[in-house]
Amino acid sequence: LKTKDIVGAEALVRMVDENNQLISPIEFIPIAEDSGLIVPLGNQVLLKACTQAAKWLEQGMPISVSVNVAAAQFADPDLEQIIIDWLNQTQLPPHYLELEITETALMGDINETQTKLSVLKGLGINISIDDFGTGYSSLSYLKKFNVDIMKIDMSFVIDMLNNTHDY
Repeated sequence: LKTKDIVGAEALVRMVDENNQLISPIEFIPIAEDSGLIVPLGNQVLLKACTQAAKWLEQGMPISVSVNVAAAQFADPDLEQIIIDWLNQTQLPPHYLELEITETALMGDINETQTKLSVLKGLGINISIDDFGTGYSSLSYLKKFNVDIMKIDMSFVIDMLNNTHDY
């Protein structure tokens, strides 16, 4: 805050309709999930985020980019290789990429999740748990997963200054 430097960004998916009006992700993400298009969509977002972060780095602006990873995308056995390919193609150092994975997406096969997170962390990628508290909400799960950041769901903090139960 003191230097007012930009240190990070988040890649967000947006769509426009035929009238050039924004379509809310609340509308199109469930359709992408139901149709099976969420994995290719997520892979394209990863590529675009890596491409942009690499451009910024080349311009002397080292900005890490965080990308939301859908549960189906996280479960994809090719995810690690896809990320490796995108990092190699864009020449982005891995520590400029952060994957935001929802707590629910992590709760499949715990051993498989731990292995996948270890591989991704081993590449140098940062991992955050997104929307913590909306699923299993157990702090004990955090000990099982090698993550860098835990983003607490807004529902836990939105009213904290006005609700005496939140003190």
